[in-house]
Amino acid sequence: MNAATPAAGVFSAHRSYREANARQRVAALFDAASVQELLPPGERVVSPHLALFDTVGAFDDGVMIARARLGGQPVLLAAQEGGFMGGAVGEVHGAKLAGLLQRALHEPVAAVLLLLDSGGVRLHEANAGLLAVSEVMRALLQVRAHGVPVLVLIGGANGAFGGSGIVARCANSIIMSEEGRLAMSGPEVIESAHGVEEFDARDRALVWATTGGKHRYLLGDCQRLVPDDIDAFRQAALAEMQALQGQSAQQIGVNPDQLGREHAGLTRRLQQFGACHVPEQIWQKMGLADTASLPLLDAPQFVAQVAAKRLVLDDGDEDGAWPSGPLPQETTDTDAVQPGDWRALAQALFAGHFAITREGAVLHGSAQLDGRTLAVIGTCEHSPIGVEIALRQAQLVLDVLRQHPQRPILLLVDTSGQRLRHRDEMLGINSYMAHLGKC
Repeated sequence: MNAATPAAGVFSAHRSYREANARQRVAALFDAASVQELLPPGERVVSPHLALFDTVGAFDDGVMIARARLGGQPVLLAAQEGGFMGGAVGEVHGAKLAGLLQRALHEPVAAVLLLLDSGGVRLHEANAGLLAVSEVMRALLQVRAHGVPVLVLIGGANGAFGGSGIVARCANSIIMSEEGRLAMSGPEVIESAHGVEEFDARDRALVWATTGGKHRYLLGDCQRLVPDDIDAFRQAALAEMQALQGQSAQQIGVNPDQLGREHAGLTRRLQQFGACHVPEQIWQKMGLADTASLPLLDAPQFVAQVAAKRLVLDDGDEDGAWPSGPLPQETTDTDAVQPGDWRALAQALFAGHFAITREGAVLHGSAQLDGRTLAVIGTCEHSPIGVEIALRQAQLVLDVLRQHPQRPILLLVDTSGQRLRHRDEMLGINSYMAHLGKC
């Protein structure tokens, strides 16, 4: 059998990506007999923390990493096991993901594929998990800068939430099924924080309209929408790899022109849809009048209808122009804001040698430290980060890169975390957070 050919009979009938586990997905997606698992089960690389909570661990800590071939081309892959703790990321789990990405810096591969199926960071290892996610993001962007594209597949029952939702939007391309979900905070978390009036987690139609593949495809947050079929995911991954092959390392990596276009696109999204309350209002603004019929269309029908109307939002202006002028101001959860004195902190840090402006919950300006000028960007009063604050901070970073490319940036962080609102998830807060991270 040719190495580029799937195992006989694997694709003879529809096979659900959503219902398969991580190893079943890997076995069916990649070329037959080409998968070589790294840190296999016999290595027993497990979390050292879960036993402290009387929680049973897993032999692979919920993620499989491997090298394989896809269409005859060498690739590296990671597949999260949603059946173990909802695919949640802990210290070992995250280290395996980061290590796999770092391997792509030293091993000739055509791409790295991440099969994400995660509800976010493991609460048992919250700090270690959050740090691990940041290292995964760093490694992912290093891989892209190295000229190796990173593709993300999302179609499991857990989708990609929390840190995984941000990691996904740092990749070159995302392939989703309409059953897949991509967001940051789960509906249950938002409902718990602000009540059923904010986000009814039992309203499954609203949940999928807000976080599901069709809405993400319309917003441009995923590049390919496919049926819930493993062969469809395989063909889409092959097509996406082929589309990226002709690009240079600079195009595959993150560069200022790309960031400028992405920033302009996210700005327009907020300006056009920031006043919408439900996804259907966004779809109507995009020209889809019969919104009730959209959930009934299968993925190919939906993609064809959208293509006919040319509705998918792009990444911004073709010339990569830097956005200018005022941006929408953030709204603040007043019950989450605590009094604080950022001036006292600045005085202590810079001994009076600073010129920092407060703009809502955002701080920006410059300061002198040991005779060197720093750019200062931050938040204050424990304000939660919503789409507006993330976008504004990203613009401030881009402005520094444009005006003072060698100037260090000091981030002053004083926040209660991401803003838990349905509107932010509907607009794609994970995309705004990922954009800030890339900047």
